[in-house]
Amino acid sequence: MHGHSFALLDRKKAHVGEVRIEADGPAKLVRDRAEKQSFGVLGQQQKVTLTACADVRLHVHTNDGLLVPRGVSGADEAWSVWQGERHLTYLLEEPISEAGCSKLCVAFSAIGAPYDFTYNYRSSLKNEDAYRLYILDNFGSQGSYYFSDHRDQTIFNAVQDFITEKARQLGVNRMDISMLGTSKGGTAAIAHGLKLGAGRVVAGAPQYLPGSYLKAAAPGILSFIAGADDEESVAWLDGLIPNSLTELSRDTAVTILVGENDSHLKFHVRPFMEFAERENLDATVLVVEDLSHQDIGRAFSPYVGEVLRAGDDRARRGSLVPYQFEWRNGVPGNEVQLKTWVPPGEVISAVFKTENGALQQMPSHSSTYFRTAVPVGQKVWATVTRRAADGVVGVLTFDTKTLEPRRN
Repeated sequence: MHGHSFALLDRKKAHVGEVRIEADGPAKLVRDRAEKQSFGVLGQQQKVTLTACADVRLHVHTNDGLLVPRGVSGADEAWSVWQGERHLTYLLEEPISEAGCSKLCVAFSAIGAPYDFTYNYRSSLKNEDAYRLYILDNFGSQGSYYFSDHRDQTIFNAVQDFITEKARQLGVNRMDISMLGTSKGGTAAIAHGLKLGAGRVVAGAPQYLPGSYLKAAAPGILSFIAGADDEESVAWLDGLIPNSLTELSRDTAVTILVGENDSHLKFHVRPFMEFAERENLDATVLVVEDLSHQDIGRAFSPYVGEVLRAGDDRARRGSLVPYQFEWRNGVPGNEVQLKTWVPPGEVISAVFKTENGALQQMPSHSSTYFRTAVPVGQKVWATVTRRAADGVVGVLTFDTKTLEPRRN
């Protein structure tokens, strides 16, 4: 079951249809907490209750429908439903070690195709030593920004209550909670992070003014969230982040990644940074070249883990750029490759290293791409150095993650 839709299954759990709900006002689907009930020839079934304060339209499909099966309720996954003011579908993954039991990462999803509700950045966080919490935004047809259904903000309140409750159950302090996401997910991470006073938010190309963005990009989502797509509704939704400020918000460190050629830099990120300065918030932004909004995930995916692992080390966080570092496949020899994203006006250099010293680089076609051959059986990492192209500004340096010896 999703926020405004649910699948119909036969006795063998095979998909036989779906029901989708459209309403002109707030609507809720509630799954009965009680045991399954007998419905004659239909056998034992789970009761679902619909409540709404406006005209409601039910779309019933047999066989193929619009819902995209993502396995979020499969027996092989630990997806659960939190039954609060609104039902929230979530997945909680355990820390790698005991040391990670004091930290919680919360991931918010970007906009997907209609009725395609899924999570983001699960593979990016798999090596993060913390509890990892993925919450679906499965309201309406394409989500609610984890915020509202026709201005009914019980979705936002439920997300806040759920994260607070889960952190308390896990014994995690709010300053050890990190929230993350890109685009819509980045907007939600900032709004919920500031409201809760979470320790850290890492966002990729978020919409500071989601109403203005949706007016042009997705007016249907705007209407679901705000009740209409007129200018007043735009202004109301544009207040999402400013209205999320509390006294705890100044404890939250916000890190934003955005591309120089992404329109979000001009229309959303810079206005947010101006807002953060006015409100005395702890916010930093890293702008990099050759990164469009559609490609934000490629750079954010490796970057978010590095920022989280840097923790309170401001010097390391400030020196980082997004990078992909991996063994090369499909080529002879034992090679690694390093792809970097570079801030405007800077140049990047890299030195590959093993425990036996530095390695000789191989020729490269790009000033942001590096590769080298590694002796068999050795670990390898790279020291990355950032310099201003004009040589005036100082040098920033960081070490990448270490790759274990390749298994052939």
